[in-house]
Amino acid sequence: MYKMDNFKNIISLNIETSGTLCSVALGIDDRCVDCIEADDGEYHSERLHVFVGDLLQRNKIDIRQLSVIAVSYGPGSYTGLRIGAAAAKTLAYALKIPLVTLSSLHIQALNYAAKNIHSYIASTMQARGKKIYLGIYSADGKEILPAQSFIVSDENIQK
Repeated sequence: MYKMDNFKNIISLNIETSGTLCSVALGIDDRCVDCIEADDGEYHSERLHVFVGDLLQRNKIDIRQLSVIAVSYGPGSYTGLRIGAAAAKTLAYALKIPLVTLSSLHIQALNYAAKNIHSYIASTMQARGKKIYLGIYSADGKEILPAQSFIVSDENIQK
């Protein structure tokens, strides 16, 4: 499991645009303090910068206080990923702060790993058509099966 013990006074801006959800979250140290999201599958390019501004304003955070930018690298929509990556890279470059990329499936798995409920976590995400993205992780958050796409069928589910 990832530990935040050595991180104090870290203010992170977290961007997720890999799927239908357009989301920005504000993290302080090891907790999420606020989030703005819309789940309609479109308009990421129009909403993302507005969401960032609104999130920082309502939490009284000056953009120059950010310590790190984190962005999802997928799997997911190529267009959505490019929108999130371009925004994150631009902000990190302009602010001269680190840019971190994270897997959407790994983030989902870490939410369950933190609860220590199961030995293994299968993290899935809808892809196009009859496909899903699947990644398998251990209870301590380590990747066992990297994210892959699979066609959903009775035969594949039984495997």
